[in-house]
Amino acid sequence: MGQKVVERILEREALDIPLRKMHIDELKASPQTLVISKNSLTQAAQQKVPAAVHLSVDSLITTSKYESVVANLKQTA
Repeated sequence: MGQKVVERILEREALDIPLRKMHIDELKASPQTLVISKNSLTQAAQQKVPAAVHLSVDSLITTSKYESVVANLKQTA
């Protein structure tokens, strides 16, 4: 659900950034990894890939944090 929200924002902003939905056990840190997770799962995600940038959200469908992240990505792109 949250992935579709972020995809729409990225498309609107004309940013071609790949997104992947993964279970925490599947996470692998790579350069420029951003992990978005619900608050209840953030600690587990941080333990799995501590070098990644982590964004913790209350709801996967709320857009305000996603909008902020995409705005920052657009500035660095």
